[in-house]
Amino acid sequence: MERFRLQRALNLAVLLLCALSRQVAAQYDPPANYYDTATGAGATLKSQLNSIIDGHTTVSYDNLRTVLQITDADPSNPGYMILVYNRESLNVAAINPGGSIPGWDNAATWNREHTWPQSRGLGGTGAPDGSDLHHLRPSRTTINSDRDETNFGGAFGQAYGEVFDGGVTYWYPDNADAGMIARSQFYMAVRYDGVDSGTVDLELGAGNVANVGGDTDPPPQLGNLTRMLEWHYLAPPDNFERGRHQIVDNSYQHNRNPFIDHPEYVWSVFVDQANDSQLYVGGAANADGSSTHNLNLGSVLVGAAVPAAQSVTLNKTGLDGTYYEVTTGGSATSSVAGRLNAFGILTSGTANKNLSVGLATTTSTAGLKSGTVSINNLDITTAGGSGHGANDANDTINVSLSVLSHANPSFTLAGDMNTLNFDFGTVAQGSTMPTFGFDIANLVGTAGFTA
Repeated sequence: MERFRLQRALNLAVLLLCALSRQVAAQYDPPANYYDTATGAGATLKSQLNSIIDGHTTVSYDNLRTVLQITDADPSNPGYMILVYNRESLNVAAINPGGSIPGWDNAATWNREHTWPQSRGLGGTGAPDGSDLHHLRPSRTTINSDRDETNFGGAFGQAYGEVFDGGVTYWYPDNADAGMIARSQFYMAVRYDGVDSGTVDLELGAGNVANVGGDTDPPPQLGNLTRMLEWHYLAPPDNFERGRHQIVDNSYQHNRNPFIDHPEYVWSVFVDQANDSQLYVGGAANADGSSTHNLNLGSVLVGAAVPAAQSVTLNKTGLDGTYYEVTTGGSATSSVAGRLNAFGILTSGTANKNLSVGLATTTSTAGLKSGTVSINNLDITTAGGSGHGANDANDTINVSLSVLSHANPSFTLAGDMNTLNFDFGTVAQGSTMPTFGFDIANLVGTAGFTA
């Protein structure tokens, strides 16, 4: 009985954690219908997204000295702020307390870093791109100076700072910030098309593009797009990035970064319309990319512990990166959930990830306990062929457990008879000992689910 109570408590804890996870995810979601007009692909989608996020409320560059302390506050350390590039948690409460701007010491400790450098086409601190919170971040003043206007680049997985990639010097923003930096630059290249007063068309280049300043021919560029695409898939949005994003939208600019809400837009906008990714579980995918894997957790008796979750491999073919969504149905659980899961860009071969799949259920009653885990390739491009990209049909993991009623022996099927009396009558001395036959039945507690 104690083991049953413990198992029930554990199952309830799993359900609570799943509910809390969904609640955290929901609070960072965009308003309903926010992206309803983002229906196209490529240049059309880029234009549609620009229309959705255009005309935001501009926050003055001076006010960012205070605002950044709020948008980038350390959620786990009150009075501290997370700095860009090294993810340092800085004690801003101890800087200039009681002064005209608490937390600000005239940039002696930290300053306002334009992740898209001002010299690469921004219209100055008075223009909307010069104070846009989606790319302005607090930074150690010394680190900001070290970065200067250097292009972003370098393979994922290094320490922050100057790196050499293909014989060229780049600035690598550290693993924790790499994906976030990439998405902020994607935003800038979509948000600023030169229409706003004092701005020019900002674009991302594939290599170590030249610093062309405010010139409009060629358009002001920032690189390295190729590496930023790599980071985007290797470092999906985390809760810090999503929480910051929500504050910027709700409290200040009232516009969003589409590539945080919908990272699957990136391939279509910045690469091509023929993403070749295909996801599957089990042995292989069907022609339409769909696949099914049946996970049977076995059989247990009523009151026994629910078997532990088991590992299921999710495979990816194709070299292109993609985001995917994992949803659960019934009593199924999965260690991977939500929309912000990704496979990186490959140069060869295939990739796989393991999902721990189980059931959040009880064994208090007999019967079949079951659920499903569904995997959806979120890529939106359709020219990759059948079973690839947006044409990749969903994959399903069916998970089941049989809970059996305890065996219940009886001398008759008519009822639970546990005693059988037989009278041999009078037996003559020396005669053969008489015998009699009888049946033992297993009474069915639950049809189809009795041990």
